Amino acid sequence: MNVRSFLIFIIYTFMKHLILIAFLTISILSFSQNDNGSTMQAAGQSMGRLRVTMPSTDQFAESPDASGSPFFLDRWMKSTLVLMDGKTQVGLLIKLDLFENKVYFLDESGNENISTTPIREVILIDTLNQGTYRFIHSTAIKTSGAETGWYQLLCAGNVQLYKKIIKALPRSSSQPLEEEIKPLETSVQFFLLINENLLKIKKVKDIPELIGEKKTQLQEYSRSKNLNGKSEKDMIELVEYYNSLK
Repeated sequence: MNVRSFLIFIIYTFMKHLILIAFLTISILSFSQNDNGSTMQAAGQSMGRLRVTMPSTDQFAESPDASGSPFFLDRWMKSTLVLMDGKTQVGLLIKLDLFENKVYFLDESGNENISTTPIREVILIDTLNQGTYRFIHSTAIKTSGAETGWYQLLCAGNVQLYKKIIKALPRSSSQPLEEEIKPLETSVQFFLLINENLLKIKKVKDIPELIGEKKTQLQEYSRSKNLNGKSEKDMIELVEYYNSLK
């Protein structure tokens, strides 16, 4: 074999191996993208993310029922998220921050992130208490009267019942705030959404007055079922009853 033939042989062999390596690399990348095990990774990436640490627990006193923490429930929960464009993300573990109105989630590596993608609805699956909680962002409620933040949807239908959980810093302080360890103050407000008007209610008896239609029927039902006071359960029952009427 002369020198020229030898060089051609070497170049041919090198190019063949180079093409093979490129083919294998593309195949591996393609497989990784289609692997079912990467679902959470893909979901996290499409959410948009900003890696952060969780709010420092030194800022807030611990509270077993999460009333003093910034979160709706102070534990990671499975979720279904509905984005503003209508797409859904299922299965992410999240915490809903009601103090700063942020959504924290865990990525595939267990890193804590804040979503930077606008979200219109959060459905939390409480496997511990066998419950489901549905939150609608104020920008997705068909009204001009909603304050910025998350509203828990308690009852859907022609008339909707919402609950807003408000997390706030303590109103008064005898010492500089940075030297204190205090829980956040938690309060709740209830609202009816009627014909795109978001109306605040304080008691069950406010519901027939604000709905107007079938007022007497609602009042009679309320009396017969002993629905009164500020009970969330009673509010839900009365609104569900109204929505069931023809």
